Amino acid sequence: MIYMKNGLVVFKETENIGDDIQSYAALRHLPKIDYYIEREELDLFIPTKKEQVLTIMNGWYLHSKINFPLSPYIYPIFISTHFSSYKSGGIKTEYLNDFSKTELLKYAPIGCRDSGTAKILDEYKIPNYFSGCLTLTIEKDPTIEKKDYICLVDIDPKVENCIYNNLGTKYEIIKKTHTLNKEKNMQLSWEERFSNVKKLLDTYQSAKLVVTSRLHCALPCLALNTPVLLLYNEEDIYIKDRLSDYTKLLNFMSTKEFLSKGIKTLKKGIKNSDKYLKIKNSLETKLQQSIKEATKNNLNSTLPALKDYKDLYIKPKKHFDKIYHLAVKQMEIDERNYINLKYEKDYWQKEFNNLLLKVNEYNNLTTERNYLSKKYDEIIKENSFLKKKLSKYEKKEKVIKRSKNEHKK
Repeated sequence: MIYMKNGLVVFKETENIGDDIQSYAALRHLPKIDYYIEREELDLFIPTKKEQVLTIMNGWYLHSKINFPLSPYIYPIFISTHFSSYKSGGIKTEYLNDFSKTELLKYAPIGCRDSGTAKILDEYKIPNYFSGCLTLTIEKDPTIEKKDYICLVDIDPKVENCIYNNLGTKYEIIKKTHTLNKEKNMQLSWEERFSNVKKLLDTYQSAKLVVTSRLHCALPCLALNTPVLLLYNEEDIYIKDRLSDYTKLLNFMSTKEFLSKGIKTLKKGIKNSDKYLKIKNSLETKLQQSIKEATKNNLNSTLPALKDYKDLYIKPKKHFDKIYHLAVKQMEIDERNYINLKYEKDYWQKEFNNLLLKVNEYNNLTTERNYLSKKYDEIIKENSFLKKKLSKYEKKEKVIKRSKNEHKK
C-alpha cells in the first residue's frame, strides 16, 4: 500500500470557531497531519516534495473564490462539502463550470453537507450524494461527567432573557459564543486552537441542555449525546438552505415560537433523536473507503515539478491576487459580496478604469500588471499541464490589457 501524506484544511483568519470545529472533526479521521492547508489559498498549496496530499474537503467554500479549484498536489475527498448559491458568500454556481467542473468530476461523486449543495451540483451535472456533516462523527470524551447547567450559544437576547427569567433560579446558565477575536486567535498554534475546540465541546458534553442558533454547536451536541434545541428562522433563505436538512434530526423552533411556547417545552424536557446515527455511520464508512481508494489512485507521476509550479503558477498568481484584492479594497467592495458583480470578468470590465483613476499606487500597479501579463504569456506557451488551470486567468489578463489601453487613450 502506498502511503500518502495527509493535509488538514484550516482557515487561519476565521472569526467563527465553527470553522475550527469542522477541521477538528476531520482531524480525528486522519492518522497524522503532515500539512495544514489554508482554505482560502487552495490553489497555492505546495508540499515539500512532489507528491499528492490526501485532504478531507469537509466544510464551507469559499471567500477567496479566485483560489478555486485546487492545487494539483491536493488529493481531495469531497465529503460533507458545502457550496452556496447565495450572494452572501461561498462558491456560487458560476464557479462550478469549465475547469472547476472538470476537476470536481475527477473526484465525483461529491458528498454534500446539505441538499442546497446537491442542487447546485445537479445543475452542472456533477454526480453527488447527501453525506451529512462530519461534525456528527465527533466522539464523546468518556471522562466527562454531566452537570446541572444550561448552555446558551449565540441566541436572540429576547430568548436569553426569557430563559434567565424562567429557569435562572433553578439552573446555572452558562453563555458561550462561536464568535472569535480573529487577531488573537490567529496568534495561536493549531494545537492551541484545537485545544480550545476540545474545551468548548467538553462544555457542551457536560451540559444538561444546550440552546443555540449555531449548526456546528447543535450537530456536535447530537454526537455528544447532549439534549439540544436549535433556534433558526426559516425566512432567512440562506440559513434555511444550510439547516433544513437537519431539522429531521434536531429539536428546533423559530425565535418567535420559542417566545410563545419554548419555556414550556424546556420544562417538559427534550430528548435528542437517534436518527443522526444512520448518517454518522454512513459518513464514517464512506470516508474510510475513500481514504483506502485514494492510496490506489496515487497520481504522483503526473504532477508538475515543484519548481515549475512555483515559477509558472504560484508566483504570477500571487501577483494577480495582489492586484485583485487591491481592486476590491479600493472600490470599497466587501470581499464576501464581490460575487454580486455577477462574475469576475464582469468586475474587471466594469471597474478597472475606475480603479486606475482612484488608486494612489498607480505606478506600482502598472509595474505589477505588466509583469503579470508577461508571465501569463510565458505560462501559456511553456507548460501544457498548466494551460487549462490558467485559462480563466488568461481571459482576465486580456481584460486588464484592454483596460490599460483604454486608459491611455
